[in-house]
Amino acid sequence: MNEYQDLIKIFVVGGCFLLAMLLEAALLPHILRIAYKKQLYDLPDSRKIHSRPIPRLGGVSFMPVVIMVLGTAAVTRLLFVEDTQLSENISNQLI
Repeated sequence: MNEYQDLIKIFVVGGCFLLAMLLEAALLPHILRIAYKKQLYDLPDSRKIHSRPIPRLGGVSFMPVVIMVLGTAAVTRLLFVEDTQLSENISNQLI
């Protein structure tokens, strides 16, 4: 049973990593389009290394992705990993 629980934990971590990559890939182009449309970018000057305008809103997409992935991981762990009293109570109520 312990090996089964360890395998589920590995799949949860891998699945959350994959979910984060997919959500970020879907969300980032929309945010960058908004940044260019509203002209929210960092212009190059003598102190900057970049030679073209760089969008400033790229980091905005990370917080919703982190919240969604952590929430998914928490719910998955509570439902499928029986190593806490809370997860045991939830499993007993669902059965």
